[in-house]
Amino acid sequence: MDDELGVARVEHLRSFLGEPVRLVEDVHDGVRFDVLLFPPTGRVPHATLVTDGLSDVGRRRGGGSGRGGEQELVRSELLLGLPAGWPGTDASDGSLLEAPASSWPVTVLRETARLSLDEERALEWGTTVGGPEFRDLVPAGVPFGGVLVGPPLAYPGDLALASTPVGEVRYHGALLVTPDELDHALAVPYGSSGLLERLWQAGVSAVVDPGRAGVVDGPPPWTVHVLLGDSPDHLGQVLDHDLPALSAALAEDRATSYLMPLDEVSVQLRLTGPMDVHRVLQDAGWTDADAPLHDAVPTHRRTVELAPVGGRGLEALVAVLALVRILAERRHVVAVWLPQQGHLATPQRLVQEMDDIDVSFRVHPFVEVPDTVTTRGLEALGGLEVRFTAPRLSAEDRRRRLRRVLQSRPESRDMVLPAAGQRGRHGFSRYALVEAVDPRTAERYLELVDGGWRGRFDRQRGRGPSGSLSS
Repeated sequence: MDDELGVARVEHLRSFLGEPVRLVEDVHDGVRFDVLLFPPTGRVPHATLVTDGLSDVGRRRGGGSGRGGEQELVRSELLLGLPAGWPGTDASDGSLLEAPASSWPVTVLRETARLSLDEERALEWGTTVGGPEFRDLVPAGVPFGGVLVGPPLAYPGDLALASTPVGEVRYHGALLVTPDELDHALAVPYGSSGLLERLWQAGVSAVVDPGRAGVVDGPPPWTVHVLLGDSPDHLGQVLDHDLPALSAALAEDRATSYLMPLDEVSVQLRLTGPMDVHRVLQDAGWTDADAPLHDAVPTHRRTVELAPVGGRGLEALVAVLALVRILAERRHVVAVWLPQQGHLATPQRLVQEMDDIDVSFRVHPFVEVPDTVTTRGLEALGGLEVRFTAPRLSAEDRRRRLRRVLQSRPESRDMVLPAAGQRGRHGFSRYALVEAVDPRTAERYLELVDGGWRGRFDRQRGRGPSGSLSS
């Protein structure tokens, strides 16, 4: 840790927040940083957690560290507020880290800091950190699924910028967001900026508030991301070999956005910068077939985003994937990411999947319930996700059986989403879909049950036709 820079940072914070206590000391990727706790004061009536040390190594926008570099760098730290009365925030107490129910904000801030060091990208407003493993950082019942970097709302404005001997250090708020909010930030064009605006309008601050209402309704419009290994300046250079006439028009305008009209829906194409590598790789597997993704994704330099306009169901997915297939044959495509499905694939693998299986959904372990798998992707198309519990099957057999039963439905041939009342089979076994509600989250979903056994059970109990179990 740079002593001169470190002293300047602490003096800056002390002028707003008072005297700190060093809670955590950590070293990650060769960078030492601490987590400081500032107890409540008359000026700031809630406790504050602040990283101290991330800014020792500046980051260039878009990637790269500043060790020894001449280019102007962005130096940033993160802060997260704890509401008044949060256990352990009394400086004389020192018990904040003793109970998981109260220490999880410290863990979230530390892990967010570590991930920012892994990325080697500047921490700026709109940066997102989240994904499936984020849920392991917070206790059950806490609704947050990620962090959105933004302004330090609920703090004095001058705190956000510190003058130091090596330049400015920016203090950003680690704004806790729900899974739906995080999905919107990733899926919607300029979604991070839009989410920051919604949070600000709703009065959300950088202070933890597990009881706050969400600022988005339902699943977001979905987007497919095509990761490019080169750096085209406009869409004309992306489509040059595949759609030459359109490419020429886009090149003349140097267009980075284009609405392509198709039969039933249109597709919005947008050329953007690189994605958050860590977030993308969270959806990569660890089999031998996935190894190329772990090498290729960090090298991508541009992204083509494809989003449906005028529809969101299966017909929209077909339209988007038709364009993805065209782009996937481009030699500079390194990966295709479908975040609504939790799926990342090489272009060759995705094209093969489109030929072999129903690509409207993927099947993943459902970690909240033992021996259970769930679909991902159907909700984004306007349907309900499907869960299947089978303790006697292996994880891989559960995954295969759910997929095969869903594909065996007569309705699947007509591109109809799974719904209560539908049946399928696997070998000699018959299955049915019934609607259920998760008691923990109130989320509606479909459950795949053994149709033969359940049907006999219902008739024995005198139940009438219900859901998919009528015969």
